[in-house]
Amino acid sequence: MKAHPLPLIAALLLFSLPALSQQDSAYRLFLKSGSLIPQKNISSDATQTFNSKALRLEGQSFAIIQFDHIPSPDERQHLLKAG
Repeated sequence: MKAHPLPLIAALLLFSLPALSQQDSAYRLFLKSGSLIPQKNISSDATQTFNSKALRLEGQSFAIIQFDHIPSPDERQHLLKAG
């Protein structure tokens, strides 16, 4: 009796598809209001929209910044100077 590889190939494809769909899940944020995957490299327009809509308490608002890598000391200094 000869073994047919087609069922094995179909099973492997079926189980590998969910793994491919979770590529961005490493960036998923879990919040009380639900989970979301933020967009990468936001534009200055999106920043201005955020600044206009952000709720403020005593002139300050809260935001989450997510990096692709740990910032280097030079990048940290640049961020510190930018406020």
